[in-house]
Amino acid sequence: MVTVEQRLLGADDLMAIAAQEPPAPPTAAAAGFGIAAWSPDGQFHRLFTGVLVFSAPTERRYFVPRGSRVWNWSPSGWSAWRTRHPSFKRFLAGRWWNETLMGDPAAGRYYDVASPPAFHPKGPVGYVDLFLDVQKRRGRLKVVDQREWEAFLLSHPVAPEVAQQVHDATGEASRYGAVAWRNAWDRMEGECRGWVKALVVEAMREAGAKPTPRVLPPTVAAAVLARLSLATGRRLPPTSFGKTPSERLPRAIYEHLTTVASSTAASRPRRVRPPGHR
Repeated sequence: MVTVEQRLLGADDLMAIAAQEPPAPPTAAAAGFGIAAWSPDGQFHRLFTGVLVFSAPTERRYFVPRGSRVWNWSPSGWSAWRTRHPSFKRFLAGRWWNETLMGDPAAGRYYDVASPPAFHPKGPVGYVDLFLDVQKRRGRLKVVDQREWEAFLLSHPVAPEVAQQVHDATGEASRYGAVAWRNAWDRMEGECRGWVKALVVEAMREAGAKPTPRVLPPTVAAAVLARLSLATGRRLPPTSFGKTPSERLPRAIYEHLTTVASSTAASRPRRVRPPGHR
């Protein structure tokens, strides 16, 4: 655990916090968690269930299905809530904000002003939430949580470089992206579908197959799905695609990734203290 002493909080401190391995919630074995958020004081904050649907050297995008569990941590232990809408989350290397595009035009988009993301090679993307959010709904722009950011500054002075980055990120996020929600959603979904399709085609080519109206042989299908499961962080059972023609496999896999929540347990999660945290 990185501890932030009573000194100027710099960009390197924030990146060190974001790069930490997040703790595992009580049901981590049953679900994949793609997004980990930390507080700027070094304390862990939140885990999102996320399916990797686009990856490039400088960018990652995750899909969070409706009804997915989001885990919060506080000194009293773990608690959780479920998402009301599906969403895409976009993280760009070096940017001091990340984007959430909600699957409901009324919910719109919001941009977390945060540290640049840390892309873990075999794990979630991590970032430090810096309180400020830029909301875009129905053509209106609003910056929220200004008081929380100012309250943090009273007890944790930040380096001038961080203060400037937060200021610049708020303005940059306000100008980023398509104006219309529908244009933003269609473009995001189209690009993510294309990434998944390219993965499927490449996996089939490596297995000596190609898209045809026929179903893949079981051994080939298992190899393709194993490759996709590794790339997206979501288990893809062969039984779900056993009768799908190979030419329709990219569409079927994408729809599976973006409609199946990671956890379908109906029970209300109890508060549990995470091991190793006091």
